[in-house]
This record gives sequence, C-alpha cells and structure tokens, in this order.
Amino acid sequence: MMSSYSHSAKTNSGTQKEFLAAFKTLHNGGWYDSSHLKGYLLAPYLDYERLKQNLNRTSDQALIDYIRRNQPSWLTEDITTDLIERFAKQKKWNSVLSYYKEGQGGLKTKCYGLEAKIHTLKGKNLYQAFNQSKKLWLSGNRRPNNCNALFSLLRQKGLITENMAWQRITLAMEKGRTSLSRDLSKYTKDSDLVLLWIKLRKNPAKYLTNKRLNKRDKRTRQVIAYGIKRLARKNIAKARTIWNKVQKTHSFSLQEKSDVESYIGVRAALNHSPYALQKLAAIPAKYRSDDAKVWMARLALRQGDWHKVLNAINSMNKEGQQQDVWQYWKAQAEKKLGKKPTINLNKLALNASFYGFLAADQLRKPYVRLN
Repeated sequence: MMSSYSHSAKTNSGTQKEFLAAFKTLHNGGWYDSSHLKGYLLAPYLDYERLKQNLNRTSDQALIDYIRRNQPSWLTEDITTDLIERFAKQKKWNSVLSYYKEGQGGLKTKCYGLEAKIHTLKGKNLYQAFNQSKKLWLSGNRRPNNCNALFSLLRQKGLITENMAWQRITLAMEKGRTSLSRDLSKYTKDSDLVLLWIKLRKNPAKYLTNKRLNKRDKRTRQVIAYGIKRLARKNIAKARTIWNKVQKTHSFSLQEKSDVESYIGVRAALNHSPYALQKLAAIPAKYRSDDAKVWMARLALRQGDWHKVLNAINSMNKEGQQQDVWQYWKAQAEKKLGKKPTINLNKLALNASFYGFLAADQLRKPYVRLN
C-alpha cells in the first residue's frame, strides 16, 4: 500500500509539473504540445490559453467547440464574450443573440446584446431594448468603449436627447468625473457652462463670480448651487455671503433653496456652529435633506430642544424613523412634551442594540442576550 501510494503521488506530482510548464509556455504566447495531458483535470485551462493567445487566428467553430465541451465555467463565459464581440463586429446579430445571456460577460457583452436586439427585434421587445440601452448610458461613470456603437445607434435614432446629455453630465459631476463631463459637453448647447462647472469644482470662490453665471435659467442655478455647496466645505461664511447675494438675482425654487440650505446647515453642524440648529429648523420639513433631518435631531438633542427633536424625527422617511436610535429618542421627546406615546419601548427593548438596552434600562427589564 505504501509503495502504491508513493508511486501515485510521484505520478500526480509529475503531471502537475508538466501542466504548469505547459500553462506558462502557452500564457507567454509559446507553442506546447499538451495532447498527452488531455485527460488531466485542468486541461481545459491549457486549451483556454491556447485560444486566447491565438484569438485572431482561431475560427468561430473552434471557439464554439470549446464552449460546448467545457460548459459551464468562467473559462467558457470568457470565450463566449470573445465570440459575441467577434459576431458583433461582423454584424451577425442573430448569432450574438444565440450566445448572449443576461448577466454574463459584464457591461461589454450587455452592450453587444442590446445592440443586437435593436437590430433584430420589433414592437414591445424593441421598445424595452431601447429603454435598457438608455438606462445603461445614463450613468455618472464611463462605459466600456465596446458600448460606443450602441450609444451611437441611440443618438442616430434621436433617443439620447440634449436633456439626457445634461442629466448624465450632472451625474458625472456629482461623482467628480470631470473628464467624462468634458467629453459629454459636446452633446449639449450649454457646453460653455459645463466647462465653467468643471473649473468651479476646483475653485468655487473664484468662478462663482464669473459673468456666465449671470444667466437666469435652471441649469445656471444648478451650477451656482453646486458651487455654493463646494465652497461651504471650506468656508461657510463666504458661501453664505455669496448665497444670499445670488438669491436676489436668480429665482431659485423652494426645493433648490432648501437643498443648498440643508447642505450649508449640515456643514455648520459639523463645525459646531451655535446657529446651525436654527438654520436647519427654518427649512420646510418637506424639503429638508435626509442628512439635514438627522443633524437637526442631533443638535436639538444636544440643546435639549424637545420640540425640534420631535419635528426632526417626524420629518424623516419611514426607514430613518424605524432605526432604534430615533425610536428611542422619539419616545423620550414625547414623554418630555407630555404627548401620547406612539413608540412601544417594550418592543424596542427586545433588540440587542445600544438603544434597545437603554429602553430595557428605562423599563427595568433584563437585556436581551446577544446571539
């Protein structure tokens, strides 16, 4: 038994060394006769490397045969992606669809799949393909170059509008993708405003006084608001001074005003400004940002203003209000103000969390055991 095991180990070890040598050679673009390793468990990796290193010289049928032999695996998914790309470049749209599967191959393959659908489908299915393509395009991140043909097709059909281009520029600027925003600026009539927006991002104090921002339209107001918020990150006083000035020359909507006021208020709260709570409370609850609602509640707790605590918590969305922290403090606010309780502290005390333990303390109940 010992002798047999030893012989088997040596054999497996030898085969493994041959496999590694073959893989390294093939991976580096060399030639290696691995036919004697055909029955080895990892042999498909050698065939994969051979195909990848000679992709341009490999026939469609060779790729198809590999896919059929080795399904399912990530190796076949990758080769399938190569095959789909080849069919797309050859405009063999039906062939693309025969190998395309939703969710495989990433964005690159998805773009080819959608392009094929647009070229082949009709009616409701075509409409769905158009919508999926537009959603794919409308992103603050760059898309693979393989998607360019799909997006060009959408533009040719008038499905990427000027307003959609501005939407995508906005998404890109929110993520700090200034290079993408610059590239997209050619698709909008306000390309000069986009280029100014990019400059303003780096130096808001300097470019917020640019004459181009004297225009009184929605997009200009959007860029001004963006600049005010950027400036508030470093200099709240200066941001508020400029903000008060531009409100006299531009007709900001209540939503636009509240968005800027929420941002400045949160920055003031982070800087421990004594006026932050007053500023946040002045914003209509309906338009107060989620961050502003949370910080208003925190500041009100710090100052013992229970009316504002309750106001802030009640203005939060359902998900926010269900958090243990705000369940607990809403119960305390209602108690302090002599209001009818709406929070079940007994239920909260069943949670093994900090505020669940505080609720248990108040009710003089034992803590729930941690799992």
